[in-house]
Amino acid sequence: MSKFIIQIIKIYQAINKLFLRHGASSFSLYPSCNFYPSCSEYAIGSLTKHGFKKGLVYSMNRILKCHPWTKPRVDFP
Repeated sequence: MSKFIIQIIKIYQAINKLFLRHGASSFSLYPSCNFYPSCSEYAIGSLTKHGFKKGLVYSMNRILKCHPWTKPRVDFP
């Protein structure tokens, strides 16, 4: 199941990269991410490292932390 979710995330990344390449900066007010690695890369890493259930929980927690008032930081899975 985690491989399926990882493939969906990679498709999302490809579509996002396509939009960024053609001039659309981002759909949010803050075009740069506050975290390194980005939330999608973090989700791939956590699903790979921890498996489906824990990886999904870690990924959702990371996405919930992502808002304009978060201080930029490095956060690995």
